[in-house]
Amino acid sequence: MERIFVEPPAPACAPLAAAIALVFAHNQSRKTDSSPELEEAVGWRKEHRLIDLHVAYENDKLDRAVEIMDRVGIGVAVNPSGGSTLGKDRKPSAFERNKSFADSRHPGRFAHYMNLDYSRWNEADFAEHAVRLVEEGHRLGAAGLKEYKRLGLYLKDNKGALITVDDPRLDPVWKRCGELDLPVSIHVADPVAFWLPYDSNNERGTELKDHRSWWFGDLKMFPPQRRLLDALNLVIERHPKITFVCVHFANNSEDLEWSSGFSAAVAIDQERFLWRTERRIPIKVLSPERAAKPGVLWCLNLYRQAATKRAFLGWNPTATGTAHTPARLGYLPLVGATPDGKTPDRGGSKTR
Repeated sequence: MERIFVEPPAPACAPLAAAIALVFAHNQSRKTDSSPELEEAVGWRKEHRLIDLHVAYENDKLDRAVEIMDRVGIGVAVNPSGGSTLGKDRKPSAFERNKSFADSRHPGRFAHYMNLDYSRWNEADFAEHAVRLVEEGHRLGAAGLKEYKRLGLYLKDNKGALITVDDPRLDPVWKRCGELDLPVSIHVADPVAFWLPYDSNNERGTELKDHRSWWFGDLKMFPPQRRLLDALNLVIERHPKITFVCVHFANNSEDLEWSSGFSAAVAIDQERFLWRTERRIPIKVLSPERAAKPGVLWCLNLYRQAATKRAFLGWNPTATGTAHTPARLGYLPLVGATPDGKTPDRGGSKTR
């Protein structure tokens, strides 16, 4: 664990969510704008080696989408809305039509996920039927399965009850995806602001004004956000060998304790106009594959953002117009452990 203290010079106000962006560094020398990592990233863009895992487009805008991809260095884009593999009247399914169109216009530039058809949900053999649809998608070249946020919010059975993501009738679908090595890109719930009061204090107020159907604060009509997230966790626990891609940071990016095992405490010094946060971050969450060793230096940045108050503060501002500039991030040196395995108490090193 590391204790990180951040004291941005901001006016006192209610505790706000702090987003942490971490990029790992492979050496201990301070990088410049011409760092090897930056040069490598530029090279990847020139060679179109980047992959966009979640794009949305309409077929009549496909050429325009490819123009944008070429300009920013994206070689392959994943269309998660490929359509159902259920054909009718011996006509090609929506998935076949969409994939064929993109492949004919721009071969090799798009991968397509299939989507389930729930029209036979109330029939006894729905699970078997859905598994056949997944198998058909695999045969047709689907790169994965995408499930929309309709589960738990919109889809209902013939008795008017919401169909939830953890319904056992969907377990054979997830299981078959794993057997066929098809990742499941899954959208469950939405940001917590969509459940909060719809007023001027809601940080997504402008977005909700444009999309009123996205507000789920009426608990007589919709379940709480946490109930939906708990259902998603249950599915993942039941199928540990399946690759689930929980899109949009599982729609709960503000709650780092829930999503990553982070824990935090916040204190406000009214007299000094300081906002202070202490965070405990599990090392395994940040570096699951590469061991964290004493002497290793990580790039790190800390941000505080409050949309309704037009506040955006960075511990180490990049001054490049984007937070995603690794060469301009701050640094976090990892220290060793004492013989008893405990991290030495250094009085809370401040990352200044």
